[in-house]
Amino acid sequence: MVTRKETREIAGVNNVRPLGCGRRFWPLATLVFLLMLPAPGAADWKTQWEETIKAARAESSISIAGGGEIRRSFRPLFPEFGKKYGLKTTVSATRGGQEANRILAEKRAGVNSVDVFMGGVTNGEVLMREGALDLVAGDFILPEVKDQSLWWNGKHHYGDSRRKYVFLYSASPRGAGLLVNTNMVNPKEITSMWDLLDPKYHGKIVSGYLGREGQAGSVAEYYGNPKLGPKWIERMFMETGITMLDDTRTAKDWVITGKKAIAIFVGTTDDMYEIKEAGAPIEIMDYRFPMKEGNILAGGGSASMIMLISNPPNPNARKLFINWWLSREGQLAIQKEYRQRQSFRVDIPNDMLRPEARFQKGVDYIYPQSDPAYVNARKEALQFTRELTKKWRALQQKK
Repeated sequence: MVTRKETREIAGVNNVRPLGCGRRFWPLATLVFLLMLPAPGAADWKTQWEETIKAARAESSISIAGGGEIRRSFRPLFPEFGKKYGLKTTVSATRGGQEANRILAEKRAGVNSVDVFMGGVTNGEVLMREGALDLVAGDFILPEVKDQSLWWNGKHHYGDSRRKYVFLYSASPRGAGLLVNTNMVNPKEITSMWDLLDPKYHGKIVSGYLGREGQAGSVAEYYGNPKLGPKWIERMFMETGITMLDDTRTAKDWVITGKKAIAIFVGTTDDMYEIKEAGAPIEIMDYRFPMKEGNILAGGGSASMIMLISNPPNPNARKLFINWWLSREGQLAIQKEYRQRQSFRVDIPNDMLRPEARFQKGVDYIYPQSDPAYVNARKEALQFTRELTKKWRALQQKK
């Protein structure tokens, strides 16, 4: 039997001096050995990740729902994820509000068919209030996703009032957010949103329908801006002879064909760049046309936000998806496919993006969607615009 003295001689520490109370320092070799062991957390997440992959493959599928933008912009990415992890991906993408209502209707009937939802803040707030969402961070496994220093401004960004459920992962600089027909308007002459009240634009402006919840986000950016506010919005709709359409695609087409000169509140204009490059006489008034009222980062809806539906049918597949989607690999794949929004991850390049979509150095951006006050502004703006829409309709009937 090896004695304690012999053990110490083997370790080469027979001459270590005591440090009080008769105790001795640990041998240096032992300390070095312990330092070389992997940190408990490192082993834990890797084990959890491997176990999640195995469990997800047993589930075999994942169900994703959201606005039509995800099918148009991210079409190849879902099968790419499925192929990587051996999962069948099912995507239902109509309108965000329609998909959110379907999710709630199913839940009331005791059905849980959706794992992940991609849509705007307004729909997210409704789902959250109904208890239909889980905490996004609750599914985070990868350290690179958890590490907030790898995200713009050193934090994760959320769009909901509780800052936990609607994760924002991308945006793009926005100027006026207008679409103009260059045969009818010189965009350089518009340097402030107040310029649109000029009589020369009377009857030449078309807008999306303000009474719909999905428009609340866009309107709130102006409603909450102290340089514009409800006064500017009301004058826009009551003094300019503006036409309001429920179909924003039709509103854009009217500008392309010259039926109207300017479109506002028509949602994303990302799809207009290719049409412009094809020769259409239009200009997208993005960051190249900064307004006096401030530099805004815009990034809402299904192309920038992600939520986790409660009681998912495939909980492990959902964990894989949210971690992959927000990982460096996932966000880089998104930017390569959808070049109109820059990821909030700061560890990936942006050279594959269109120039107008890149964050500009030295610019101090306002990002309303991540501001808690913005949610309140959305609620006020929605109520305000619904009342304003009634006034506008009454005005049309008098004509």
